[in-house]
Amino acid sequence: MKTKILAFLFFAAFSPVCLGDVIHLTNGGKLKGTVVEEDGDRINVKLDSGGVTYLKKELVKKIECTAVPDAEKAIDRAEELQKEAEIDVAREDFGAAVAKYDKAIRQCGLVRKKAGKLWTKAAFVLSSELKEQLVTVRNELVKRGDEQLALKEYERAILYYKATIIKGDIEHTQKIGKKVLTVYLPLADACFNEKNYERSIRYYSECLFFAPESSEMGKKLADAYLLRGIAFYEKRKNREATRDMRACLQLVPSNTQAGNYLLMIHAETLSGQAAKDKEKGKYSAALNKYVAAGKVYKGLLDKETVLPETLKEKISSVEENIAICKDLAFKNIKLPAVWTQDYQKAIRSAKKYERPILINFTGSDWCHWCKKLKAEVFSRRAFQNYASERLILLEIDFPSHKSQSAKQKEQNQSLSRKYGIKGYPTVILADADGKVIAKTGYKEGGADKYVGHLKKILSR
Repeated sequence: MKTKILAFLFFAAFSPVCLGDVIHLTNGGKLKGTVVEEDGDRINVKLDSGGVTYLKKELVKKIECTAVPDAEKAIDRAEELQKEAEIDVAREDFGAAVAKYDKAIRQCGLVRKKAGKLWTKAAFVLSSELKEQLVTVRNELVKRGDEQLALKEYERAILYYKATIIKGDIEHTQKIGKKVLTVYLPLADACFNEKNYERSIRYYSECLFFAPESSEMGKKLADAYLLRGIAFYEKRKNREATRDMRACLQLVPSNTQAGNYLLMIHAETLSGQAAKDKEKGKYSAALNKYVAAGKVYKGLLDKETVLPETLKEKISSVEENIAICKDLAFKNIKLPAVWTQDYQKAIRSAKKYERPILINFTGSDWCHWCKKLKAEVFSRRAFQNYASERLILLEIDFPSHKSQSAKQKEQNQSLSRKYGIKGYPTVILADADGKVIAKTGYKEGGADKYVGHLKKILSR
C-alpha cells in the first residue's frame, strides 16, 4: 500500500486536476505545488518554494504537468486520526472521538479514483471501518444522553446529544432532534408561560439548533427575546434591551414591536447625549440631538404601538429642551468682535443677545494708556475670542486730530456726562439697559489677565 503511485496527466477540459493533487509544472522551468482551491475558471496552487500561484483553466490547458494524487498522505492522516480517536474512546471522551472519526472519514474521501485501484480500495476499506467505529461511539453518546434525560439532567443530556452531530449528516440530526424537541419544547413553553424568559430562551435556542428550518420555533424564540428585552427596558437596562431586540429582529425581521423599542432606545440615547452637551454649554449640538430625538418620538406616537402616554411625556420634555437650547444657543452665538460707535445700536444688540456692553472711553490718537490698552488687550486674540462669545463692544472716542460728525460728538459728550468720565481710558461694563455694572480701565498683564479680570467682575 505504501508504494508511490504516479499518474501522468495533461491539463485538459476532459481531464481536470483535482483538489489536493501535487503538481509539477514544467513550462519554462520546474515548479512543484499542491492544488489548494478550485475557484470558477481558475485553480490555486500552493508552491513548495512558497506563495500561491493562480492559474486560469484556459491557460492551464497548455501547461504540461505531472499530477500525483497524494493518496498515501491522506490515508496516513486518516490512520493517525483513527488512533487518536481510539485513545479518546478509552478515556471515554466520546465527543472528541466523534470529531476525529469524522475528520478521518473525510481524509479517506480525498482519495480520488484516479489515484489508482490500490489506493482507492484501501481508502474504501479504512473508511468503512471508521464509519462502524463512529456509529458505535455515537450510540454510546446517545445512550448516555438518554440516561441524563431520564434523570431530568437536561443540560448534560443536550451536551451528549450535540456531541453526536456531524456537519452534513441531516438524517442523524433530525433523528436526535425529534428526541430533543419532545422534551425541550414543553420545558421552553412552561418557562415562557412562567415569564422565566432567561431559561425559555436557552431551551428554545436548543430546539432551534435541532430544527433550524422551523419558523414556528424561530417565532417562539423571538417572542422570548422580545419580552426579556421589554423587561430590561423597564429596568432602564438599555444595552441589554437593545441586544435582545436585535436578536428578536434577526429571527423575525417583521416584528414591528421590537423595531419600535429599538427606536425608542435610540431616541432616549440621543436625549441623554443632548443633556450632557447642554451641561457642557454645547447648546447647538444639544439642540440638534433633541430635535432628532423628537422626530423619533413623534414617529412612534403616530404608529400607536409603544407606550403612548410615556411618549407624550417624552415629546413634551424634548420640546421644552429644544426651546431652552434654542434660546441658549442664540445667546451664546459667536459674534464678530467688532467695535461700534453707535450707542443705540449697542443697546439693541445687548438686548437681543442678552449680553453686557463693554464701553471704552478713549482718546485714540493722543492718549498713551489708551494706545497701550488697545495694543496689549483689545487687539489680542484672547480678548477678541472672549468678546465674540460674551460682550457687545462700544467705543466712545475723543480724538485730537481725527474728524467726527457733529452727531457723533454730541453723543460722545452726552455719554461722558452720563457715566461721569474724568480720564482716559475708562472702561464701563453696562447691562442691556445701559446701567453701570462696573467701572475699570487699563490693567497690566496682557489680554489673558484682562479677560480674567472682566470675568471676575461679571461673575459678581
